[in-house]
Amino acid sequence: MNVRTGILLLLLGLAGAREAAAVVPGRVGLHALRLMPRGDSDDYSDASWGGGLEVIVPLSATGNLVAVDFVGAIVNFESETIIRVDPSSLLRTEQSNSQNLARFGTGLRLGPHGHGLFQPFVGVHGYLVAHAIRSTLLIPDDFDETHSVQQDLGSESDWGVGWDATAGLHLNFGNRFGAYGGVSYFRSAGLDRPLGEDEVTVDPEYTDVYAGLSVSFGSFGG
Repeated sequence: MNVRTGILLLLLGLAGAREAAAVVPGRVGLHALRLMPRGDSDDYSDASWGGGLEVIVPLSATGNLVAVDFVGAIVNFESETIIRVDPSSLLRTEQSNSQNLARFGTGLRLGPHGHGLFQPFVGVHGYLVAHAIRSTLLIPDDFDETHSVQQDLGSESDWGVGWDATAGLHLNFGNRFGAYGGVSYFRSAGLDRPLGEDEVTVDPEYTDVYAGLSVSFGSFGG
């Protein structure tokens, strides 16, 4: 999107917002996201898929140009099973690893939230971030699965805080349904990561690309 196209979309959105500066119903949206690590964060995680939820509540006192945004997302960084076979005994083991990140927060979004079709926006959010890692080891019994031995290798979880800055476009279809997408810069702080036999505290950063569908609260009223 070039600068001229962006300005045109913003003007069209503002025109729609000026048509109705009265109370505008909020909306709820569900989206898929792709979280891609930046810089040194590549050492601790890979690009991964997740899902998110957002609730947008426009503030009529601002002419519906500012909205409060409640957001949340869950991302699975790693979910894999590693199979190892001992060459001498032929004993097979299966190690399963799972690594997940969840974030929940709120912020402000700037842009038209009225009745226009094109609604470009920018926003910032603050988050509470949770990170969890769990590993299990399975020694399978091929003759009777009930005799398989499973061992919990341990699980770790830690909490931190984070923030993001986002920009995107919401398409409003008849003030009832919509589609939206955008890109964010996301950074969290104070998360522990393994480094050899020790742990280090890191501040991972990511690029977040997302797209989803929304429905207006007014749609639930018939």
